[in-house]
Amino acid sequence: MLIRSGRLPWLVTLLVGLSALPVVVTASPSLAETAAVLRVSSQTAEGTTQTGMQRLVLGTQGLNLSFLRLNESVQKVWLDNPSRVVIDFDGCLSSGGLGGGDNSRIASCSGASIMRLRQLPQAIDFPKGIFADGNSTQLTVITTASGARKVYLFQLVLAGGTPPYSMVEIVPSPPPAPAQLVSISQEYQQKVLSQLSQGLAIAETRNQIDKTSLAYQQLTATIALMQSGKPFAEAMQQTGVPSALVDRLRGYSNAP
Repeated sequence: MLIRSGRLPWLVTLLVGLSALPVVVTASPSLAETAAVLRVSSQTAEGTTQTGMQRLVLGTQGLNLSFLRLNESVQKVWLDNPSRVVIDFDGCLSSGGLGGGDNSRIASCSGASIMRLRQLPQAIDFPKGIFADGNSTQLTVITTASGARKVYLFQLVLAGGTPPYSMVEIVPSPPPAPAQLVSISQEYQQKVLSQLSQGLAIAETRNQIDKTSLAYQQLTATIALMQSGKPFAEAMQQTGVPSALVDRLRGYSNAP
C-alpha cells in the first residue's frame, strides 16, 4: 500500500515499531518434542530403585547427558560397545586426585558436567568377538563431588529417527517417603513398568519388533519416562505409543 508524505504518520510509526519487535516462532510438535528434556532422578540413574537400569534412546540426532543439577564432575566413562557411539565432553575429565599425569594440567582442570553422545552412521570395523552385537550397550559414568564418588548406569538403545528428547538431565532425588505412604497407584506404576520391560525383552528375543520403527522409539521412550517417575498414562500421552502395542507387551509378560 502506498502512503503519501504527510498522510497517516501514525500508521508509518506503527509499522516501523512493529518491524523492530522480535519475531516469535512457534515450533511444530516434532521440533518441540525434539527439544524436550528427560529428567531422571539420581537414585534412578544409580540403579538403586526397582525400575532397573535407566534406558536412554539414542537416535540419529545425538543426545546430551547433563549432571549440572547435581554439581558433580565426570571422572571416568565406560562404554561396553564403543564401535557405534562417540562421546564428547564440555571440559576435561576430573582426576579426583587419582592416577598420574601432568600435575599442572590436572590442577587447571575444572571437570566436565555434560556429555554429548552421538550414534555413528556406520559401526567401526573392530575384529569380531571383541564387543557384543546388538542395538543396545551399557554406559557407566563415574562422577565426583567433594571427594565422594558415585556410579551411574544407563542402557543406551541405539535406534533410528529422533527420540522425543534431546537432553537427559540427572537431578537430585526427592526425600524418600515413609513406607506407609506408598500408594496403590505407585504399585500399579511399578507393575506396568515391569510388564513393559519384560514384554519388550521377549519381543526382542523373538524378533517381533522393528527397532528402527517409530513404535519402538515411542515404546522405549515411554519406559524411560516411567523410570524417571512420570505416570503411565502421561508417559503414553507424551510419546504417542500405540495402546495396542502396550497391551500386547503387557500380555507377553503375563503369559505362562
